[in-house]
Amino acid sequence: MHHRLLYALTLAPMALAGCAGSPAFLGGRAAPAPVVADGQTGRDLLRAGRIDEAIEALTAAAPSGDWRVLTALGAAFDRKGDHGRAQFWHRQADTAAPNNPTVLNNWALSLAQSGQREEARSLLRRAAALPGAPAQVQANLRLLEAAPDIIVPPQ
Repeated sequence: MHHRLLYALTLAPMALAGCAGSPAFLGGRAAPAPVVADGQTGRDLLRAGRIDEAIEALTAAAPSGDWRVLTALGAAFDRKGDHGRAQFWHRQADTAAPNNPTVLNNWALSLAQSGQREEARSLLRRAAALPGAPAQVQANLRLLEAAPDIIVPPQ
């Protein structure tokens, strides 16, 4: 029960935070926004626990390079237990938004789930040192340091 609560309070809300952004404009006209819609839809589906559908929508939106889409895609694969693929997407999110504490937090939790606790602690320390880091980053770091055997399983 404790590990499921940890997941619910840490990874999911942070992975899904934020909006997808505004549509691009082309020639003075608003471009169709299917990527934005797919990104928001994917995050909504992930919140609802519809993981496979979320992955489909988020994958369609991934070429946008929006870090919120990329980290949500990582979170979706973490929930499926596919941490290798999840970490690929967390790395992509880090490339899109370097030094983003939310991205680093989500990547660290993915690493912890796959047993890479030292790397997870390192990322959480880095995230915690950044200006504007959510308090949850420090809480995750304290938990990982206090209970290094805890692995947050996918939901």
